[in-house]
Amino acid sequence: MAPGRNDLRQLVYDAHRFAQYFSNTIEEHPLLIYVSALPFTPANTSIYQRFYLATLPRP
Repeated sequence: MAPGRNDLRQLVYDAHRFAQYFSNTIEEHPLLIYVSALPFTPANTSIYQRFYLATLPRP
């Protein structure tokens, strides 16, 4: 496997789980994902690590 391919696979996996879990929130409030869904994402996921900003509120 090429370097980085496993990282991409993990990112896609985490993105799919994120979209499934927060689908209602995303559907109703797509512009509020950073404050309504991302703070509740587990910190060990690639989605959280890639998109979370320290200035965002943490539950």
